[in-house]
Amino acid sequence: MMINCRQATELMSKSDEKNLSVGEKFKLYIHLTFCRICKLFSRQNKLLIQKYKGLKPANESVSADFKKKVIERLNDKEEL
Repeated sequence: MMINCRQATELMSKSDEKNLSVGEKFKLYIHLTFCRICKLFSRQNKLLIQKYKGLKPANESVSADFKKKVIERLNDKEEL
């Protein structure tokens, strides 16, 4: 019934992408109850996912003026 750390990590990753079955949730819950390392990993993983979801794609967060300046500087360097 008890799963190992590798299996727990796989379930944590799977849970980010889709819902786990009741049995998988139970196995993961039991494992995280007894394994401090996986519990810490789970917390850190959730924080990273939250931070990642809050990021904007690079093309939306950079202004057109900034892009223009970067291209101009790159072109100036090519002329050297």
